[in-house]
Amino acid sequence: MLHHNKWQKQADLINKLREDWKKIGPISREQNEKSWTRFITAIKIFNSKRNDFYKDLKKNQKENLLVKQEIVEKAEALSDSTDWKNTANTLKKLQNDWKESGMAPKKEADLLWNRLKNACNNFFNNLKEQQKVQDKEFEENLKLKEKLLKEVEAFKNSGDTKKDVEQIKGFINSWKELGKVPRKNIKTIEETFRKLIDAYFEQLDMDKAEKRDIQYKSKIEAIVAEDDKSKLSEELFKLQQSAKKCKEELSLLENNISFFKNAKDDNPLLKEVRKNIERQKEKFEEIKTRMAFVKSI
Repeated sequence: MLHHNKWQKQADLINKLREDWKKIGPISREQNEKSWTRFITAIKIFNSKRNDFYKDLKKNQKENLLVKQEIVEKAEALSDSTDWKNTANTLKKLQNDWKESGMAPKKEADLLWNRLKNACNNFFNNLKEQQKVQDKEFEENLKLKEKLLKEVEAFKNSGDTKKDVEQIKGFINSWKELGKVPRKNIKTIEETFRKLIDAYFEQLDMDKAEKRDIQYKSKIEAIVAEDDKSKLSEELFKLQQSAKKCKEELSLLENNISFFKNAKDDNPLLKEVRKNIERQKEKFEEIKTRMAFVKSI
């Protein structure tokens, strides 16, 4: 399919051929009429196709202009938004949509582009100011977390499990309430805190399931603090695969128990299979609880 530049080149070539025709010497009238008819017919066909091209081009450019108009109006409606993350993503998409919206009449398109640029600049300038305020807040949070971390490091188990559990849970709740820290500090400080908490729980004489639950939630909250959705998605995928595997194992065990239908209740193998079934059921329930927690984040 020819585009504007190629049509222009072809038109220039046609004009040159017209000039060349005029320069050719005389021929018989009959030959001249036949040749001229063929020549002018070819030119008319070319002109007709070129006119069709420019009609379609004009129509498409008008349609593209309407698309650009819609993009600009959406951007302008968001220019004062304070939904920082979602709006930033939306405006970036609108800028990309503009690039893909095709050619439009230059004068109108330039005016629309300036409006789009102003709307985006307004939002992103506001975002920069907000980030400066946020950075100061995060720096303060970092100082408070570093102070709390010293308290956590100084903690010693008293020997009273119930009291120690409450103290450690208190550290976890206080840590969450202190909020986010600058991105560059997240990984280091969160890992340090979680390792300390895990180590303290390992020293406690408490229900193992409860201990695992608290430690797992602490791990997920550290991921959330990093604001990395891909890690959270990866964790959920791992849980889903574990749940699938657990169900398959449980189904196999329940199928195996059918082989013991004539065995006595005190049969060692039967007792072992039943134990394994209970263990798998408990494991499956734990995985389901973890999945529900991750999905709730």
